This record gives sequence, structure tokens and C-alpha cells, in this order.
Amino acid sequence: METLEIAICDDNAEVLPYIMEKVKRKFFQHEIPTTCQTFSDSQKLLERIQEKFFSLYFLDISMPRMDGFKLAEEIIEKQPGASIIFMSARAANIFQSFFASPIAFIRKENFLEDLEKAVEDFLERYSKKQETCYWIEDENGQSVPLEISQTLFLEAKNNGVHVSTVKQNFLIKNSLREMERSLKNHHFIKTHRSFLVNLAMIYQIKEDRVVLDNGVELPLSRYRSGKIKKKFVEYY
Repeated sequence: METLEIAICDDNAEVLPYIMEKVKRKFFQHEIPTTCQTFSDSQKLLERIQEKFFSLYFLDISMPRMDGFKLAEEIIEKQPGASIIFMSARAANIFQSFFASPIAFIRKENFLEDLEKAVEDFLERYSKKQETCYWIEDENGQSVPLEISQTLFLEAKNNGVHVSTVKQNFLIKNSLREMERSLKNHHFIKTHRSFLVNLAMIYQIKEDRVVLDNGVELPLSRYRSGKIKKKFVEYY
């Protein structure tokens, strides 16, 4: 498994080294390499994810200026599907955390025991997610996960490839030819020289275009039409 990049945010700067050491040790016991960055200010973490995303976030709930819940909302807006573990001295907060679909909730008074279960739950979910994810570089050179099941289509642009997913759109540096080769085992097919489409997202095939589940219509090359229809029937 690749090195996990973990962000830990708690306004109590004195406790951050303890949390980081225990987190790193717990992943080490599972033979998982990690790098951790700590933040005692929510805003500093938000500034950091303008440049890079993390594999996992440990967020304290009770923080001044911006609490853990608001911070989680901001992170999810920028990184849909982000893996989050909440930490709190108040167990009652667990019921307010469900909106973020967190991996786990760690009670600070029971930190070590809860951490063990949280890490196990994360690794189980992460391993499954990796099976349906393909890591690519965006236009800024940052590694981002391409979730196969959430990807609608890829379109060749002058400066790279435009990726359209259910949740967001972004540019990557790869060429469409490279992406076609990388995704050949994931039911992606060229409907046009500039479009690579997720077969699972096609709702209808018309004479000169394909209609996706979200209503978007994409061009269909005439000489590709027969092959696309055959693949579509085979898939379903």
C-alpha cells in the first residue's frame, strides 16, 4: 500500500504530538507507512488543502473560530468523499457527526481503544475504495483519486483532459490516449475521438450521440456506432 498522508487538526497544540505519535504507531502495527501533518488552526488546514489533499483527516470537534463539523463541510466541498475521523471529549457529539459519513468517532477519554477500531474500519474501507480508484495527476500536479463508479466521461482538451464525475469536474495532465489505455479494463469506451465514456453511465444511444444518465448528450462517431451499441448490449 502507498504511503498514507494524514492530517490531524486539534486546537490544543500540546496534545497534537501525542495524537500523531499514536496514529503513526497504530498504522505501523498494520505495516502501513504514513506521513502526518498537524494543525492547531482549522484555517491553516483549509489553506493547506488548496495545495494537496490528504488520505485521512483526524478532526477535533470543539475548536474556536471553526469547529470540526464546519471544517469537515469545507473539506468535503473541496474533496468529495474525503475520509474523516472525528475526535471529541463529548460522546454526545457523535449524533451530529453523521452528516459527514465519518469513518469513525473517537472519544478522547477512550482514545487508544477507539483509535484501534477507527484504523481498522478505515483500512477496510480504504482497501475496497482502492479497488475502484485510479490515481491521476490534476492540472496542478496533485495526485487525486478518480473513482471509476462516479466518473461520467473524459474529454480531450488542448491542455490535457477534462474529467467529468457525478460530484465534480477537473483537468488532468494525461492525454486521452493514456487514459484510454489505463481504463481499458473498467468499461470505458471512445464514442468520439475526443470523448472517453463510462459505459455504465450511458442511458441511451441515438444515431449521432449518446445520452448519459444525467441527461448530458455527447457526440457519437458514425463509424464507432456499431461497436458502441454492441458493447452497450453486452454490458447490460
